[in-house]
Order: sequence, then C-alpha cells, then structure tokens
Amino acid sequence: SNAFSQVLAPRPFTFPRDHGAHPDFQTEWWYFTGHLEGEQKRTFDFELVFFRVGLRPGAVDSQSNWATNSLYLAHFALTDDERRGFQFYERRSRGAFNDAGASLETLSCWNGPWRAELT
Repeated sequence: SNAFSQVLAPRPFTFPRDHGAHPDFQTEWWYFTGHLEGEQKRTFDFELVFFRVGLRPGAVDSQSNWATNSLYLAHFALTDDERRGFQFYERRSRGAFNDAGASLETLSCWNGPWRAELT
C-alpha cells in the first residue's frame, strides 16, 4: 500500500494481539504511569512511554540490516515527591539490528535496554 491506514470507524479488538504493534498505522504508543513507595514510605511517580513512528507504509524494501520503516522513541520520567525532584530520560533508535521494536503479536516493546512486556 502507498498510504498508512486511518481510524475512520470503530473496530473489534483482539487481545493480546491488539496490545502489539500496528505497522499499517503511522503513529502509536504504549503508555505506562504509576506510583511507587520505597521502604521508608518515600513516594515516587513515574511515566514510561514507547513510541513507534512509521516512515513509510508497507514492508521494508531492502535487504540491508540498516533498512527500517519505523523510528522508535522512548521517554521515562520520575518524580520524587518528598524532594520535589523531577528527572527524565529519552532514547531514540531506528530499530536497525533489533535495537528497538515492538511485537506484532502481544505487548512487547523495547528501545535498547528499556523493555515493557506482557507476561
């Protein structure tokens, strides 16, 4: 196909498949937020997001290991409630050599050593 799919109407979901990547669409993300409590009741909030951005629709048309149709980004933010501190980290990858990606079958996305998986 020469165009990305568009969401024009509701569609049925199939899990765990629909937790995975949908390369027919140009943009998607997996978003996680939560609250953590340390041993001394110190609390933290976090946000972890994996993004896939399609460069062109369809299969990769090259045999090169460098070839890709998607870019992968990840963002992690941590708030220290007691100290009112905030830190964030980001990762970017072309996904070449399996450095980043997302499964087509279930929730499994990664960018370098960062990973989120349905177990």
